[in-house]
Amino acid sequence: MSDHTLFGGKSPVALPWAPLPHMEEWLQNLAVEEVTPAYIKAAKVGLTHFAMFAQTEGIKHPDEITRAHILRFQAYLTSIRKPSGDPLAKSYRTQIMKYVRNWVNWLLACEHIESTPWIRIKVGKVDKKPKPLEDDEIALLFDAHKKQAFSI
Repeated sequence: MSDHTLFGGKSPVALPWAPLPHMEEWLQNLAVEEVTPAYIKAAKVGLTHFAMFAQTEGIKHPDEITRAHILRFQAYLTSIRKPSGDPLAKSYRTQIMKYVRNWVNWLLACEHIESTPWIRIKVGKVDKKPKPLEDDEIALLFDAHKKQAFSI
């Protein structure tokens, strides 16, 4: 797979919005359901990545999406580079896959597609790393312990 340099999300360079059929409708549906504007904006970026990929695959309608396309898209996301040259973070790639999965599930629910191509595809999850306590936070905990603020 070739190396791709595309931008989106927090990048100053916007991705071109050339949606597949029903992408815009799904985003409008999210707004009607009172999903936050931040989520809708992020979902649009995720769908933009998928639409750009779909164009390279010759996909013109969601009915044409197969399981193989989704697996190739998942691999394609690992080849995208940020302006810094770094790959997209695993957590970001996972979130993009979740946006696409939600759109595909919505397509099925609205009968825009007859069957789901999302068969035995794992999006995965990224474990959150614990944030270490700052020195002043540790001191507060010890002070509370000394004052017997904790009981068993």
